[in-house]
Amino acid sequence: EQFNLPLAQIIIELLHSKGFRNVEDLRDVQPIDLSTELGVTPSAALEILKCAKQSLLNAPDENGVAVDNAPMTAKDLLIKFSSKSRPIITFCKSLDTILGGGVPIGQITEFCGVPGIGKTQLGIQLALNVQIPEVFSGNAGEAIYIDTEGSFMAERAAEMANELSLHLKKIATASENKKNNTAVAQRLAADATSMESLLEGIRVFRNHDQVELLATINHLFAYLNLYPNIKLIVIDSIAFHFRQDTNDPSTRSRV
Repeated sequence: EQFNLPLAQIIIELLHSKGFRNVEDLRDVQPIDLSTELGVTPSAALEILKCAKQSLLNAPDENGVAVDNAPMTAKDLLIKFSSKSRPIITFCKSLDTILGGGVPIGQITEFCGVPGIGKTQLGIQLALNVQIPEVFSGNAGEAIYIDTEGSFMAERAAEMANELSLHLKKIATASENKKNNTAVAQRLAADATSMESLLEGIRVFRNHDQVELLATINHLFAYLNLYPNIKLIVIDSIAFHFRQDTNDPSTRSRV
């Protein structure tokens, strides 16, 4: 299969000359590696990989229908969204009420506010809470934390992880008198949920500029295929590098 991408012919010829024969050859390539290999700018490499990713997403299935364009009935859509995992609780009752039980899985939720209001704290808390075992009505997932400002503090995350672990143990202890299967499962799950295991469930990406941020976002799809238990992606914050690196408002809006 040859390249069928909306790229200049010179770029396609360059890809061929470097051994990239089809779109599949670009599936796991990193932008910085492609930039070095082709001798192009990182942003140009990112655009090439973005086109390749879109081509892979639209590849037809065995029936010849592009997966992204396959039709769905209204009933299918209802089942798809109603079967999503339970929302991620924030441990803030009023906030959970506003959100309908917590931060929904499979959707984008944006938290805004002035500096120091606690957005990073909330992001770290959600990255921990998404790991609460199912026996405690949790999601039993993992999280990706994309840190663009250098505000993710491992020490603070450890303190919060320790408190969450103790909280689950208290719940398990309180239910031990019931002496049923749920009580036993909660005790086992609480004992297995330590500060260390919670920290291991957060995969932190430190992005220093908008090129790194766009590259990380561009490769999230492939990363999620490797780690399917990831149920939350926190970007703290998504606007930081675009505010700092781009002075022109129109350019910033397009990016």
